[in-house]
Amino acid sequence: MNRMVPEEYVARMRKQLADQKADIKKLKARARAASKEIKARMAQDVKKLRDRLQALEKRLVQKFKKSVR
Repeated sequence: MNRMVPEEYVARMRKQLADQKADIKKLKARARAASKEIKARMAQDVKKLRDRLQALEKRLVQKFKKSVR
């Protein structure tokens, strides 16, 4: 078994910890970007649905006006 000097062990553990922290930062940044993308897509979908609903309402009102005449 490879015996390490305590200083080498501590240095290696510190490096691993720093690497893990950097990985976490990258993952969080990626998650934020994905979250913004998803929110933008959802907003787009909501706008499309709202527009479609307004078009349907307009058509219904026109049909109703024709049937009342």
